[in-house]
Amino acid sequence: MCASSSRWLGDWRQLFEKPTSAKDVEQAVEKGSIPAFAFYFMLVMSAVIATFGLLANSAAVIIGAMIVAPLMNPIIAMSYGLVAGRGPLIIWSLLTVLTGTILTITVAILFTEAIGWKLAGSEIVARMKPTLLDLGVALAAGAAAAFAYTRRGVSSALAGVAIAVALVPPLCT
Repeated sequence: MCASSSRWLGDWRQLFEKPTSAKDVEQAVEKGSIPAFAFYFMLVMSAVIATFGLLANSAAVIIGAMIVAPLMNPIIAMSYGLVAGRGPLIIWSLLTVLTGTILTITVAILFTEAIGWKLAGSEIVARMKPTLLDLGVALAAGAAAAFAYTRRGVSSALAGVAIAVALVPPLCT
């Protein structure tokens, strides 16, 4: 490009972001598959928030629980393991997801029984009948998460992806 056109049109090359290195992505994914204390603590807090939000029929509180929930990390790690053919990563991530799922359901049952709530509000009923639209949301959010993991400039979108595919409110239901 000549100097005069660059002056008038600007340099568009700065808008093209280089992807994160494969090594950095792999390290982040592996870290997300480990069932550490912080994972379980945040998951319990998310389950408590989601359960209270569901019982209070409050969409805002339920969305808050979605942001807190860390389940997206081991799910992304499991997907990465499947794509990359990494058996141990798949098993480790699956174990983390399964133990997290059991913990979430247990917390929801305990808190619901402790409160003695027996009515199902509209927020609970809405989560009892998943459709193909929900599957479409999950697939699109998964693609967005994969892209955000490989681009530093859009990593802030991961919170939105977490909300789109949040599993804690349906598990608490």
